[in-house]
Amino acid sequence: MKKMITASCFLALALSVGGQELDAKKFFRPVPTASSAVELADIEALYKAVEVQKQLELGEAFLAKYPESSLRGIAYRYVVASLVQLKQSGRAIEVAMKALAERKDNLSVMAEICRMGSEEARNKVFTNSTVALEMGTRALAMVDVGTIPYEYSDADWNARRESFVGSLHKALGTIYFYQEKWADAARHFLSASQMLPTDPYSYYMNAKSRYNEAYQKRKPIPAEEIVGMLAKAYVLTDNDTYRWLQSTVDMELKYVAAQSKLASPLDSYIQAARDQAVVNASAPMPAASQKH
Repeated sequence: MKKMITASCFLALALSVGGQELDAKKFFRPVPTASSAVELADIEALYKAVEVQKQLELGEAFLAKYPESSLRGIAYRYVVASLVQLKQSGRAIEVAMKALAERKDNLSVMAEICRMGSEEARNKVFTNSTVALEMGTRALAMVDVGTIPYEYSDADWNARRESFVGSLHKALGTIYFYQEKWADAARHFLSASQMLPTDPYSYYMNAKSRYNEAYQKRKPIPAEEIVGMLAKAYVLTDNDTYRWLQSTVDMELKYVAAQSKLASPLDSYIQAARDQAVVNASAPMPAASQKH
């Protein structure tokens, strides 16, 4: 099922009309402003739309109607995301380039193209991998020097930063994995697992990348590390969201364990993973000063 873009993804709505600020100011940094009640109504209609085709039509109409609007960057993100979901990758990249020509700090548009590249890579389609890797890498570099997506306030960014950055690493890792660039894939999946400690896919793909890298280079398989990562993935797939992955992880975990001389029984790795999952689930969100 396609994942629709909703207001909670981007707009909370923090807009103002003619200098009159609305209640949700805290969601923007700085607050983009609508120059009229009509412009405000048009952007509201865009983010309230639930059908992808409708989002595309409204986004394109907004861009055509408001060439000077400070909300254009947000409209561009909806258009790019809609085109990605509609599998119109060429148009998505074309629109993304226009968006970045207007605002170099439109990190959300870069993230959409990077995600598109990862989805294509899973299907062994690498036509847009170069631009996807470039945008994902550029977005990470900008975040590292303190750039914040302009549609987020400081408070909202602090709450979303790890998810945003972790998802970028995950997308980049996926592209590199299917390009069989195991070291690069492992590096990004490791970062993804650190940012998204409850995401089993990142642990699983990091384990596969590390295994494949060692095998390709004819080096000893780092079994202890790989089993540890697979155990974490196995524990974290014990829910409805990731149940589809659990049997695969279980099979590969038992295979690596059977082929290796582990320091402890396999059950001890699984228990350690369960204990860590409990710690991660109860850990408080880092303070804002720790997240930059």
